[in-house]
Amino acid sequence: MLLPKVRSGNQNNSSTDAPKWFGELVHFYSGSADQIIHKIPSFDRRPFAIGAIPQGEEMAFPAFSPRGENRFWDVIVRLPIPACVDEQETPVGVVSKAYKLVQHKQLFDEARQAIECANIDCSKVVVNVAMSAYGTRMAINFMLPDEYGFDPGDGEKVALQFVCLNSVDGSCRLTIMMGWFRFVCTNGLIVGTSRLRQRLIHNESLQLPDLTKVLSEGIRLADKEKGDYKKWVQTPVNDRQLISWVDGPLCKKWGVLAAARTYLICRSGCDGHFVNPFEKSAPHQKRMKAIGPVPGARPGITNAYSASQALAWIAKERRDLQEQVNGMREIPSLMGKLIAAASEAN
Repeated sequence: MLLPKVRSGNQNNSSTDAPKWFGELVHFYSGSADQIIHKIPSFDRRPFAIGAIPQGEEMAFPAFSPRGENRFWDVIVRLPIPACVDEQETPVGVVSKAYKLVQHKQLFDEARQAIECANIDCSKVVVNVAMSAYGTRMAINFMLPDEYGFDPGDGEKVALQFVCLNSVDGSCRLTIMMGWFRFVCTNGLIVGTSRLRQRLIHNESLQLPDLTKVLSEGIRLADKEKGDYKKWVQTPVNDRQLISWVDGPLCKKWGVLAAARTYLICRSGCDGHFVNPFEKSAPHQKRMKAIGPVPGARPGITNAYSASQALAWIAKERRDLQEQVNGMREIPSLMGKLIAAASEAN
């Protein structure tokens, strides 16, 4: 899954292990599009200044305003949500004058319109949203109806999801992508190639892509990938190939702990942590203490698809939402190395 542990309603969880986004606690909402839209705040940009600046007042000097306005930066302000009577305008970030503000609601509305243009019944679409504490960063996950999902061959159905990420303070890029969601363990894999996973910089030239075209292309790529994932289920992976991959490309990309956890999941079906973090040995040789079974994982990996789900689990369990998304993006290239080695050997 591309959003972590989505729950219904507002979740103000102060636990130290609660999901965060660049250090801020994340609030989760789930429901229909009509329900979710009322949870999304709007924002305004104001001069970064001390006190009010009368409209039309001339600056005494080219570089500085007599009222203390910074000529390089603006302030982003969260506006009160009408339903929240006690809410006040709140500053949430400082951005460059060249920064292009894209409202969360605009992105949400255009994504919903794209779904409708694709002749998808919005009443059958479940919307999950994750927002940082002040709503400056938002991830929207539109779970498409059952007919867009499939069973890759392991008996566990996956669903297709349309995902949009945005920030109003420049802390992350506007990102549009699609992915697969595995119900049994809430794991996710990103769909397609870099042509689909668009990441856009918030500058004055930023234009929202045609989300109708993005969604259409994503569905086309997803349909093609169904066959690829079925091949992964049919691609055997033995222990020697697994060890070579875990100790090599995976360790290099994600580090020793993630590699050792992946190997443990593939061999035992359980996640775990180091018995001795300072033990000097290859990831597959690290002594691990199991902390519990991974939903949907079976002891003794037999195919490449099982390895992909172990990676998806590791990525999803990262506490920072941005790190989760980054991990999902890296799975296809990591799996490419394992598939290539397994195919060559077989």
